[in-house]
Amino acid sequence: MIKKYINKKFLIKHYIELTESIIKIAKEQKCSETLIHNRLIKFGINCRNRSLTSSLTGKRINLDKKWLIKKYQKEKLSSRQIAKILKCSTFVILKYLKKFNIKTRTLSESVTLSYKTYKYLKELRKKQLTGANHWNFQGIMKADKRCIICNNKIGYASWRTGSKKCKKCFGITKKRPLKYCRECKTEISRKAIFCKKCCVGKNRFSYIDGRSFEKYPQEFNYKLKKSIRKRDNYECQNCGMTEEEHLIVIGKVLHIHHINYDKMNCSKENLISVCQPCNSRANVNRDYWQEFYIDKIN
Repeated sequence: MIKKYINKKFLIKHYIELTESIIKIAKEQKCSETLIHNRLIKFGINCRNRSLTSSLTGKRINLDKKWLIKKYQKEKLSSRQIAKILKCSTFVILKYLKKFNIKTRTLSESVTLSYKTYKYLKELRKKQLTGANHWNFQGIMKADKRCIICNNKIGYASWRTGSKKCKKCFGITKKRPLKYCRECKTEISRKAIFCKKCCVGKNRFSYIDGRSFEKYPQEFNYKLKKSIRKRDNYECQNCGMTEEEHLIVIGKVLHIHHINYDKMNCSKENLISVCQPCNSRANVNRDYWQEFYIDKIN
């Protein structure tokens, strides 16, 4: 919000008569320096030169190139932080950076730098608030509490109110019924039936009779697939996903699905265009999907 009381009379009084700087006026009125600068231009009040400001304040800033490179590039201070050290505005620092041809940081670089400093300060704060450095420290340190079984260090809360065991020992001592593989009888998770080695081929839940290894005939070529996609208006016949959306999401053209699950039957009545998720969904509950896609074509 633009402050209404910063009018021409106010600026003439403070800037010209009292010879206050733009920074001082901005601090007093709790607004930005650019707002005061823009108002001065708007009301036709001439801004002071650098020589005039230095003669009024008694400060003349003469920056050295080596010192600026050290602070800005090596120590990685921001233009605002350097301005605070010199007690001047950020515009002065930015002008000197341009003058010395020092490359300024991009927005992404400045954001990462500020995040790193925040992270470092957070870690420092954590160190300061531990043990004797904590504000609530009463001069007595709690003795190290240890696990009953393995004698490793544990937290005070788990020792006082918990099981007095570490995480490893607590997991081992918990009584859970173990599950074994049906074939090799090795330990497996609760949800599984077979282990990873045994869950291959005939033991696989989606196995039928090895049809997936059969090769497609020569009739099932690029031209046939293209004609079926064209017939279906380049859309999935189940969810309605277009081919453009399929290319963006999955990076492939729409799939062509055999309705009766027979690879050798490549008649146009047996083929339909579907997206990748709908095609994989059709492998479960095949009788339902077969009837569903036959109704779609008819």
